[in-house]
Amino acid sequence: MQIVELEMQIQETTKLFRIIKEKITATRNNVRTTVKELIRVLKEHENLMMTELDIIEKRQENDHSIQHEHLQMSVKELESAVQNCEMTMERKIDVEALQTQMNEIEKSRRALKANQNDFYKPSHVGYLRDEKYIQDFSGATPGVILVSKTDPSSSLVSASLSVETSFFCPRFSMASAAATGSSTKETTNYARLCRLLVDIGTQALRDTFDTIHPPANLHTILTANKTTLQSLRTRKVINATQWGMLFPAIPTSVSSAHFDITLLMALLRNICGLPSPAAGWDTLSAATDVSREADIARVKYYRNSVYGHAECASVDDALFNIYWGDIRDTLVRLGGEKYRADIDNLKTECMDPEVEKHCKELLSQWKKDEENVKDKLDELIKKMDDLKTSNLPLKKESAIEGESTVLEGMLENFAMCREKGHETEPLDRYCNNCKVSICDRCGETRHTHHTKVSIQQATEAEKLMLEETVEQVKMQVVELEMQMKTTTELFTISKEKIAKARKNVWTTVEELIRVLKEHERTMLTELDVIEKAQQRDHSTQFELLQASVNEFKSSVKNCEEVLRKNVSVETLQAQQAEIERCKGVLKAPIKEIYKPCHLRYQTNNEYRKTLTGSAPGKVLVSKTDPLRSLLEWKGSRKAEAGEIKNIDIITINSDGEKCFQEIDEIKVRVQSPTGMNIDLKSLYRSRWRYSYAFIPSCDGEHEVTVVVNDQPLPGTPRRLLVAPYQYPFAFKFRTCRKFSQFKEPCAVAMDNKTENLVIVDRKKKKVRIFKSSIHGNFKELGQSEAVLKDPSSVAFTQSGSVMVISAGSMICFTASGKFIAQINNKHLKVPFSLTIARDGRMVVCDSGDKSVKVLSPDGKELLQSFSAPDCDDYPWEAICHQDKFFVSYPAARCVKTFNKDGSFLFDIGNESAREGQLSEPHGLGVDAFGNLIVCDSENKTLNFFKLEGKFLKGIRNNLLECPWSIAVSPNTQLPSFLIADPVKKSVILFW
Repeated sequence: MQIVELEMQIQETTKLFRIIKEKITATRNNVRTTVKELIRVLKEHENLMMTELDIIEKRQENDHSIQHEHLQMSVKELESAVQNCEMTMERKIDVEALQTQMNEIEKSRRALKANQNDFYKPSHVGYLRDEKYIQDFSGATPGVILVSKTDPSSSLVSASLSVETSFFCPRFSMASAAATGSSTKETTNYARLCRLLVDIGTQALRDTFDTIHPPANLHTILTANKTTLQSLRTRKVINATQWGMLFPAIPTSVSSAHFDITLLMALLRNICGLPSPAAGWDTLSAATDVSREADIARVKYYRNSVYGHAECASVDDALFNIYWGDIRDTLVRLGGEKYRADIDNLKTECMDPEVEKHCKELLSQWKKDEENVKDKLDELIKKMDDLKTSNLPLKKESAIEGESTVLEGMLENFAMCREKGHETEPLDRYCNNCKVSICDRCGETRHTHHTKVSIQQATEAEKLMLEETVEQVKMQVVELEMQMKTTTELFTISKEKIAKARKNVWTTVEELIRVLKEHERTMLTELDVIEKAQQRDHSTQFELLQASVNEFKSSVKNCEEVLRKNVSVETLQAQQAEIERCKGVLKAPIKEIYKPCHLRYQTNNEYRKTLTGSAPGKVLVSKTDPLRSLLEWKGSRKAEAGEIKNIDIITINSDGEKCFQEIDEIKVRVQSPTGMNIDLKSLYRSRWRYSYAFIPSCDGEHEVTVVVNDQPLPGTPRRLLVAPYQYPFAFKFRTCRKFSQFKEPCAVAMDNKTENLVIVDRKKKKVRIFKSSIHGNFKELGQSEAVLKDPSSVAFTQSGSVMVISAGSMICFTASGKFIAQINNKHLKVPFSLTIARDGRMVVCDSGDKSVKVLSPDGKELLQSFSAPDCDDYPWEAICHQDKFFVSYPAARCVKTFNKDGSFLFDIGNESAREGQLSEPHGLGVDAFGNLIVCDSENKTLNFFKLEGKFLKGIRNNLLECPWSIAVSPNTQLPSFLIADPVKKSVILFW
């Protein structure tokens, strides 16, 4: 019986294992079906978004084509009218013919204006991802595998099934690898040369042009050279688009920043007064010729050399290094040493494939533009040669010929008067009232009381009016051509946005599909683990049961043989022992290794409902119209350096209503007078109003450019005039001690790092050190231990030590006033004043030999020495700022400026200056806004100058009697400076 039960148990175990395998297979199919269904939902969303983008793109293409064709027809019609007018003015035509021609051109202009519609509206398109959807999608799973731990054999019939789930739910990354382009070293070399010529080469030429013709009066220069420029345009050297850049509707808005490299090269050669290089403009100059015009010609020569490699778009390392060195030296000579660092950085920085492609296209276009100009010029010269060798008149095109025939007929018909009895009278008068040509007899009859002029005067007047009209039409042609170009650029931008939206849709869907696939792999792996465990346990259990059955069968067989035989009592007893052993085996429990499991794939219905009921993103098309949107200043268009200037951008749609669009992109950039670009970040948005804050770091004219959805706001860049910081408050220096008055403060300095202050009191023969605190109070840290004889100057070193010049000696103290050492330098004769440059160098004025000496940071090595040419006065104080030295000369009544090599540049505030003349300059400082402050003790003023010498303002104050020394705070948030006044026996704080 036991054997039968074991055999039945074996059969049952095998049957259960087969059922479990079927459940695992069904669960696998359920996982795959669920994932497949969700992928189908994502793919449907992808197809829907792509279809929507296709519709937008087709509509954009259609509108752009209509707009482009309309503009092209308008340009052709106006050009034809201009050509007819110019032909008319070249011939001897009477006044009525001129009037007829003017009426025709005005009619064409009115018709064009009436029919001018903006068919094309560039769209700002984007795919906005639903981040909550993405987070929910990747943060949960479509389902889990549940494995029941319920033992059916131990459960009651009425017991409810209790299930505990045990599953693993990984969290997946949503990052996707961006496809990167690859390029060889040789192609990258070629791209670097293209970028060097296009980017830095253009800027170097622009800086050269701005040096010759400053931007402030550029419109005046261009107007004065309009005849020359018109000639260049006639010869097709300057095209219509470039002409529009030179002569915009608002003349003062012209800027060289908008000139391309071809236009800059043409201007430098024709209106900058540069002589032709010795080798000519189109040939490489000798290496010894380093003139400005030779370097300009070299830029063009190198462009041609690099373009020669365009077909293969690659340059090997050896040739690259030769080209790079030659071009770098040329650009540095043109633009200055500031270009060297940018060029060196460009040589090693990573090249974006898109940037490589863009630079190659620009270089190619530059070459093609010039070749096109040469072709047209050669064609024009050939026509001129043909004209010289032929005495036959030029034949006009059929349309022009027909027009000239009509005009000649009009001339013949209007030569004599048509009035009866006046047929022999010539039409030599013109009636301004009736607008007709008349003879003398007509003037004495019907036109007696009318205003009459000679026919020649009337014709000249009409010609003048016609010429003005023609010029206006030409400008309109240029505007239409620029509009065509702008429309095409906007269409290109729209296509790029649509392509970007497509890529975003695809990337988002692929990320989510990757999450689903990862979940599928995880679930199938878990099922594989369960199946292997079931198989292993079933095999082990099956082997144990089979071994027990075999043992039982063997014992039974032995016992049955004993019963059949006639055996002795001892044999029966031995067999009885065997039976007892078998009974023991029967009573021993069989180890149940195999536990059949009940499992299934539990679908997360809430997850599926959420994801199938919504979408991971949507395509948005902005309705904001950049051409209607507004820039608003809070307050006037003026600002002050260091003060906050608020700028608001208001977005408006095509219906003129204020609107807010989620995908709108607004960029605000401010360009300082020094050419530095500052991109502003939005402080906050209130519906359709975007607010930005700008804190000018210097005074002068700034340009504010606003771009809404990649289109510039009308009227930008706008000018923002920034006035110098006013330093409105001034009060006497206070300390935390009661008995701390000064007797004769003669020098003051501030530590740029800690803002600690040191003051030299000549009469007390002490140096006192203070720590700044709020509300203008200063706590004294200490004072010099030793008595100083005739101290004249003080400064903080980079390490925070205090350096004092006393009786021609340089003495070093700690920040608390303890003596460190005396600095001896054999090159110093009688040092009088000392300042510390930003790099730690010591700048010393030596009254012994009337020179300025630059020492190493430790004061032991002489790095540089220079003095003012043609000046016998000794320098009082020298400071170094932005690679320039500014030195005050009280006896010469000026501040002299030197370059970094010590070569004299110019005087500031001398007697020939119209304003800001100095009487006795002493202390010097440069404030946080880059302005030079000069202490003029005789005039009792503080004079402010730009670093290039332009006078800004002067400050007088009742607290000042003899401004002697100045210390400027480096804090740009709270600009301030201190003045030591030995006559007033005080130190005054300005902020």
